[in-house]
Amino acid sequence: MINGSSLIMDIQSVTPAPSWRKSSPDITFAYLNAEPNGAAMLALHQQLLPECNNRLKIISPFVLNWSQLFHPRFHHAVCNTNGNASELALSVNLKLSDGTSPESDQLVKTWLQSMLFLAAVTLSAAIVQKRFSIGTIHSKYDRLWQAGSLDCPSISSHLEPLQLCDRVKALAENNDLSDLSRLLQLRTMFEDAIHCLTRGVKANERLIQPTGNYAINSGKFGFTSELVESLGDNLRCVIVYGSSVTSNT
Repeated sequence: MINGSSLIMDIQSVTPAPSWRKSSPDITFAYLNAEPNGAAMLALHQQLLPECNNRLKIISPFVLNWSQLFHPRFHHAVCNTNGNASELALSVNLKLSDGTSPESDQLVKTWLQSMLFLAAVTLSAAIVQKRFSIGTIHSKYDRLWQAGSLDCPSISSHLEPLQLCDRVKALAENNDLSDLSRLLQLRTMFEDAIHCLTRGVKANERLIQPTGNYAINSGKFGFTSELVESLGDNLRCVIVYGSSVTSNT
């Protein structure tokens, strides 16, 4: 068990569909029949990584089960393979409390909305904090390409007018742009996509109140009182980037 080999139920190599990238190496998916401990996970990576050019995804039953909710298209693809992984995917069926099928178009739409929103939020942080790399930009290309190439008529029909794949490809091939200009254009594309997917969705303004534990973490958002004093009635919302923010930052 420690070497990890006995955990491997199926190994599949997948060739990514053509995208804005000139080349994209195959991705190796290793499906496990049980949850690995730390030592087993390390051993699996040491064993498999040299054979797959660092393009490795280890999928345990727990991960595969929750992918029905958080990445339904991936789970659906696994269910339709011919290997042992498909049997595992079908055996770890996630039951939703409202009876919604994890393979429904609505769940795919929810996944797409969440994926685009998270990518857009982290993109804003990259611009504001000037913390980004070529990998940051490429990952944003990938997320927009996923949205633009989605094969789900009830959803993709809303995104087709945006021509996301064409715009991503043109942006990736344009070598005359500064990084900032490229990031700002990416942000516009994310805004366009999110607007299309959330059209008609109602939002209610809510004022976030301190919780009962606020006193314990009183320093975390201590700077807000200074903002209120400075801006007065003009302050409507504070968007904070970073996993840990204190009044001294």
